[in-house]
Amino acid sequence: MSDTGVVVSEVELKQRQSVMLVTCVITLAFLILAFPRAWTGRQTFDAPRDNVGFQAATRFADGKGLSIPLQHTRDLPPDIARALTPRDAANVHGKAVPIDFAGSVMLWAGLVALWRPLALLLSPALTVAGGVLLLRIAQELFELPKGSTLRAQRNFETWWLPFLLVLWFAHPGVIFNGSGIYGSEIPSMVFVLATLLYFLRFWQTGRPADFRWMTLAAGAAVAVRYPNVITLLSPGVMLLVTRRVRLRQIAEAAVLLAPFAILVLAFNNAVYGSPTATGYQLVNRVLQQTLNSPSSGLFGFHARAAVKHLHFYVIQLPIILEVPLLGIALGVRRMPRASALRVPLVVLLVSSFLTVAYYAGLGTFGSVSPVINASFVRYILPAIAIGIALGVYGFAMRRTRATQVIFVLLILASVSLGMAGPGGIINRSREIGRHKVLRALVMRHTQPNALIAARLADRDLFPERQTLTMTYLLENLDSSSVDTAVSQWDNLPSPERFADVASRIRARGIPLYLLYDFPQDIQPYGDALRAAGLQLVRRGALGAPFPQLFAITPVNP
Repeated sequence: MSDTGVVVSEVELKQRQSVMLVTCVITLAFLILAFPRAWTGRQTFDAPRDNVGFQAATRFADGKGLSIPLQHTRDLPPDIARALTPRDAANVHGKAVPIDFAGSVMLWAGLVALWRPLALLLSPALTVAGGVLLLRIAQELFELPKGSTLRAQRNFETWWLPFLLVLWFAHPGVIFNGSGIYGSEIPSMVFVLATLLYFLRFWQTGRPADFRWMTLAAGAAVAVRYPNVITLLSPGVMLLVTRRVRLRQIAEAAVLLAPFAILVLAFNNAVYGSPTATGYQLVNRVLQQTLNSPSSGLFGFHARAAVKHLHFYVIQLPIILEVPLLGIALGVRRMPRASALRVPLVVLLVSSFLTVAYYAGLGTFGSVSPVINASFVRYILPAIAIGIALGVYGFAMRRTRATQVIFVLLILASVSLGMAGPGGIINRSREIGRHKVLRALVMRHTQPNALIAARLADRDLFPERQTLTMTYLLENLDSSSVDTAVSQWDNLPSPERFADVASRIRARGIPLYLLYDFPQDIQPYGDALRAAGLQLVRRGALGAPFPQLFAITPVNP
């Protein structure tokens, strides 16, 4: 909505702009400080995808491509060599490659090549940009009912817009993901919101420039996260159905989208060996070889995962989804009946629904227990943004002291959950501190050519040390006991299977270590190794909660 008819003085306008500018600056500083960044040297990540992606970006900046060589791939049989693949990475011809999306990988690789600090600041900067885009969407979409008083109009413009910005920045998903270093979710959120903004503007004005910007934003959104096609399907279909785009504009859109398509196809061909391949397909292939995984990569719906996600993030962590859901109900109810933008509002709601429905059905991280850093939460940030905007609008239409108190409580609860909730900022900071200590211990007690068998610690050790992902040592023949109710990485090979693998590795003269970072009792593994003529010898002593490092050596060396 370019002109709401709201009478706002220059002083009020400057005050509101000052409040929002200060909010953005404070948010940017907070997000940068909330993740311990290493401005020089090695970054420490709490996710293997982030680690592999950033390591690949660094290699690209050094002219070494986007792959990371894996040691011992030619020395070991296929059933062991596949486990050399780090988690959340793919193995292509004996090299680890990021499984992320073309636009996201190349965005960070390009920034690291230009100037490393740019890559470290990208997520916080884009998060603030996303907040500004959400404000613009709200200004375009919402209007006051006819006959509103001048006081109501002023309150609407001067009060609810800053509150929307603060409430959005306070969301736990924004706090956690906006403070990170690497990941496709924040760029995805920004480009999706930009697409929706220009969709609203084009709907009202029909300006060719708005159509072009919408098309470019949509291309970038899909390039950095391919499933955004599902999110943006609704606006595209509506424009075609209502004939607001002509054949000439469709042809123009094809030309504008061509560079993004070329980037995706060329990236997939260069990195994964086929224009239509993705890293997720390669990872899914390994999971099918090891866990008999029913996963279907980027597509597929599992009702059990959807029920868990909705239960976890509506009931157990209600700030995540409950507030946006209530906001949608309240905002739609308060929307003026005669609004010219009711159809675009429906489009945004359908886009949000499709986004949540698609990602809810994926068995991703966070579907076993509710955590702030869940994949589900970060994937649906655009839908959460629309829900929060609707909620603020709905409350603004019936502004009372009670609603002010509710907003303040929501902000405090959101920040508290994002900081101290399960998987939140405080938890991540502690984990990263442990990761640094653990990596230093392993570096000190192992050789550069050693193999480190571990469940989760590859994020700390690779590529300085070649890791052996324990879950990938499972075989279809012995995975009948796989527990689908727990994280896939909690499914480990039997002690006998691991002893067989260890024997074959040691027979080839490769130093082997076990990082005991899994919940199962280690005694059966020690017994099976001893039966195979091997033993566990402790290296270093950190104590709980750190994993314990053991060398695997012959019983009588």
